[in-house]
Amino acid sequence: MSGELHLVFVYGTLRSGHANHRLLAGARYLGRAVTKARYALGEECGPEPVPYVVKEPPLARIAGEVYEVGAAMLADLDVFEEHPGVYRREEVTVLLEGSTERRAWLYFARSRHGHLVPGGDWLLWRRHEA
Repeated sequence: MSGELHLVFVYGTLRSGHANHRLLAGARYLGRAVTKARYALGEECGPEPVPYVVKEPPLARIAGEVYEVGAAMLADLDVFEEHPGVYRREEVTVLLEGSTERRAWLYFARSRHGHLVPGGDWLLWRRHEA
C-alpha cells in the first residue's frame, strides 16, 4: 500500500508560496481547483491567521490547489492537520481548471470559530485585508 497515491485539495497555508507549502515538497501539482459543493470558509484569529472550511452554511465554492501525494505524505498531512481531532479529512469532488472533476481529500474543521471569510478564496481575501 505504500505506493498508493492520493489527491489532496489545499485551500490555505499549504498552497504554493505560503507558510506551510514546504510540507508538500515532492508532491505532484495537478493545478488550481474549486470545490464542486459550496462550503463556508473561515479564519481563526491569532498571531498567524489560520483558514478553515466547514460544511455549513454552504456559502461558496472553495478555491485551492490539488496535489498528488503518497501514503507517507498523506499521513504527515494528517499529523499536521491534527486529523481526526481538530480537522477531519473527507473526500470531496473538486473541479480542476478546465472543469475536470476529481475526488480529493479536504480537511474540514470540526466547528466554526473566528470569523467567516467572504467568497471562497482565502488567499485572495488575505491580499485585500493586508
